[in-house]
Amino acid sequence: MPRSLPNAVRPKLVLFLVAVLAVLGVRAYLNAAQSIFPAISLSRVEVFADAGDLPPERVRGSIARPLEAALQGLPAVHATRSNATQGAVEIEIDFDPSSDAQHDLQLVDDAVESVRPSLAGVRDVSTLIENPNMEPVVSYAFEGGLQDQAHLQHEIERALVPVFTGTPGLGRMTAFGGAPLEYQVVLDAHTLIRRGVRAEQAGEAIAAAAAEGTAGTLDRHDKRYIVMTGPTLENPDDLRKLTVAPERGGPLALTALGHLGEGTGPATQQASLDGRHAVLFNAYPLPGADAVALQREVAKRMPRLLAELPPGVGVTRYWDQTRLIVASQTSLRDAIFLGALLALAVIYLFLRSRAMTLIAGLIVPLAMTLSVLAIYTAGLSLNLMTVGGLAVAVGLVIDEVIVVVEAIARRGEVREGTARIRRALIASTAANVVVFLPLAFLSGIPGFFFRALALTLSIAMLVSIALSLFVAPLIAQMLPERERREPRTIERLESLYARGLSWILGRPWIAYAGAAAICVVTVLAFVRMPSDFLPSLEEGEFEIRYTLPAGTSLAATDRTATALERAIVATPQVAHVGRLTGVDTNGYLPTPPNAGTLRVSLVDGATIPFDEVSDHLRDVLQKIAPDAEFEFHQLLEDQINDLSGAPEAIQLSVYGDDQQTLIGIATSLASGLGKIEGVVDPFNGVNYGAGIVRTAVDHDPAAARLRLGGAIVAKVPDGSSDLPVRVRVDGAPLRIARGAAQRASEVDEENGSRMLRVTAGIEDANLSTVSERVRALVAATKLPPGYRIEIGGAALAQQDSFREFAGVLGIAVLLVFVVLLATFDSFRLPLIILATIPLSPIGVALALWLTKTPLNVSSFMGLLLLVGIVVRNGILLIDGANRRRTQGASVDDSLLGAARERLRPILMTTLAAMCGLAPLAFGWGTGSEMERPLAIAVIGGLSTATAFTLVLIPVLYAAVAKRQRVAAAPLFETARI
Repeated sequence: MPRSLPNAVRPKLVLFLVAVLAVLGVRAYLNAAQSIFPAISLSRVEVFADAGDLPPERVRGSIARPLEAALQGLPAVHATRSNATQGAVEIEIDFDPSSDAQHDLQLVDDAVESVRPSLAGVRDVSTLIENPNMEPVVSYAFEGGLQDQAHLQHEIERALVPVFTGTPGLGRMTAFGGAPLEYQVVLDAHTLIRRGVRAEQAGEAIAAAAAEGTAGTLDRHDKRYIVMTGPTLENPDDLRKLTVAPERGGPLALTALGHLGEGTGPATQQASLDGRHAVLFNAYPLPGADAVALQREVAKRMPRLLAELPPGVGVTRYWDQTRLIVASQTSLRDAIFLGALLALAVIYLFLRSRAMTLIAGLIVPLAMTLSVLAIYTAGLSLNLMTVGGLAVAVGLVIDEVIVVVEAIARRGEVREGTARIRRALIASTAANVVVFLPLAFLSGIPGFFFRALALTLSIAMLVSIALSLFVAPLIAQMLPERERREPRTIERLESLYARGLSWILGRPWIAYAGAAAICVVTVLAFVRMPSDFLPSLEEGEFEIRYTLPAGTSLAATDRTATALERAIVATPQVAHVGRLTGVDTNGYLPTPPNAGTLRVSLVDGATIPFDEVSDHLRDVLQKIAPDAEFEFHQLLEDQINDLSGAPEAIQLSVYGDDQQTLIGIATSLASGLGKIEGVVDPFNGVNYGAGIVRTAVDHDPAAARLRLGGAIVAKVPDGSSDLPVRVRVDGAPLRIARGAAQRASEVDEENGSRMLRVTAGIEDANLSTVSERVRALVAATKLPPGYRIEIGGAALAQQDSFREFAGVLGIAVLLVFVVLLATFDSFRLPLIILATIPLSPIGVALALWLTKTPLNVSSFMGLLLLVGIVVRNGILLIDGANRRRTQGASVDDSLLGAARERLRPILMTTLAAMCGLAPLAFGWGTGSEMERPLAIAVIGGLSTATAFTLVLIPVLYAAVAKRQRVAAAPLFETARI
């Protein structure tokens, strides 16, 4: 029989256009932005306010409360959370998810400006939209040369703007390291008294000399000039020329009242690399920027920055998030290739046809490249979810072409084989695509993540159905025909299945009893199955946040942190450790001088997982600083948790009016958490500021400030930058009022209610088991009247996500029913096909149990994906039976004939999908952890669902069809069963 297609088809033109699109797809892959996450836009705005050194209670009363009152009245506000620390306040405002984040930010800015004049003690207020780009993509450490740390930081800050201006994707830069460089005027207290000069006069004289203004205009020689006044300070040496007028006598030179010179201001933060003081430079991306391209551009410009610095300065890249991005892209790409090769091997084993295998081998890469082109055109980046989606799609994409090439191979004629399978294939693809539509209702981080995955899968499947139906037949027509022998194994398998099906059709009660038993076992398995929230990634980098006892000075913290660094870098798996003290890594919120962050990067190719490294380092560091508190986490995992509203795995919010009562309850809860197996780093949420003492009542506040840290009164030009000028008084100690020093703790509030947040992490345990014990601990805690405890963290996020996924699953089944109803024009046939769905999860449970994988949102996504795949096999089987019935065959003969005809494509698609997902299921390579539970769930579900499809669907079909008649008409117009 000739292998022909309609004359209207122009094979060469179609193939040429597909080839052009494939080339554009390769170009899109090379040019697409690369990131670790999909684009995430949360309706959450943060407000940071700097309040100098005010204690937490004063910050709460004079700054946090007025700001919250102004913010809580804004439209679409859902919740506010504030944290008042010594000298700073951070407020998070959650808006309605449907609101526009930029509009929300504008409303917040207006509200802040409306109360700004009444905020006593506030120095600066900044606002921003919370997003994943608040942490640096890449960090460098500068050290060496003849410059000290202060001069090196000053030189780096001076050179940053001209070197990095115009860098694509760069949002902002920061440089941290030691005390700031400044010009100091140190006045002698005894000289001031003897000469009759107040310290404030010196500051006023410097400020006046640095001031610049206009006195008006002047017309001279028909020209108009603007008359400027000052400044008289054009460089630091001009300070030596200034005079101060005492209360008696003539003007005195400023140099006669003390000494002047370059120095360093009060140190509030410190930075180092591998135990050596350094200046740390951080580059932060713009929202949606290509992180890999940004890192490469920063590295490209780094030699220009070094050229601007003194000779001998060395630079080390110690933190690079793009390592994970590049490694994950490479691993997922390899998973796509390996999965495709395994799937092609399945095709050849079943068909023993090099021509048909070649067709599939051409369609799969075409589908991948065209899918990348569609992703790029849609404005999506290549990230863990989109590239992971392509890796998942390999097993599904090849299913489409398998059905086509198998039909062509069986019939030996292109047109007839394609036509015979076209309608069923379109229906099965539609069923696979519609299951993803309800994901639009998912909220939070799981919504952003799995919507990107679902969109990628949908694009890939739509592309593959088009290629399978229109391109694969063209290629098949162009290939030479060869004699092909059916593998005897397949023939025997088809015969064995037909005999087994004939036997079970005569004893349907066995199928019904087995199905009922499996349903019961499935429910019991899922009830007892351990669960988690999101899969953990092995990032190759992690953070250690440390907090020393309250009141520890910056110098003492620096000594202890240096010892911690040296112990960490001595660990064989560690490449570098960069340390910040007294400042947060995002550069917005200052931290106390007794706290900071250690950023650890592991050596390339390190095989020891994060949990093992952190366990080892936790023991080592606790011996060095037994009074310190440590918190270990991987950065991206921590960012996901922060953005999802679950900063910690375990989070207990204690609400009440009295701070001391809250501290007592929180301390008791933290102690209880520490006794639960699998719980690490329990923290009662109590952070104390520095001790507070008061000066004697006769001290003037301004004079007291000058006698302590001094005051910045002006800035003086110093080459291409300005140096702040600080005035302070030496030799006049303050008298402290009698009484013990006071300690004030930070104040947290949520929607205006005072609270403390008790937190802890989980290691070597699953979330569901730990959560049960945490709930028992909370239930056993006795609370005073008016106090309550709410369980949050990952447990709450998990419950919300599981509840949403359950709803999504229900809607997906309903949408699939609609597709089947349109396909068969029957209410009963869709129900027959859907009857296998409740039986499929038993394979999911078994696979998760064998691989020790907890149930999480990724494996839930696998359940959703499984619905469409199971339905495809059912459509193929019933379509084959319906065709025979329309030709007059009996129900049993139709089923047995369909069984023989459709067994091979069903087995091929099932095994090909499993092989395509196998690289992800084994977790080969970096970045596959996010999709691994999904792949395991699908493989496990398919392994059992296929058996149910091949047995239960024919039994149910026979039970219904024997009481009905089918008219002879094409599919979509018949089977009114």
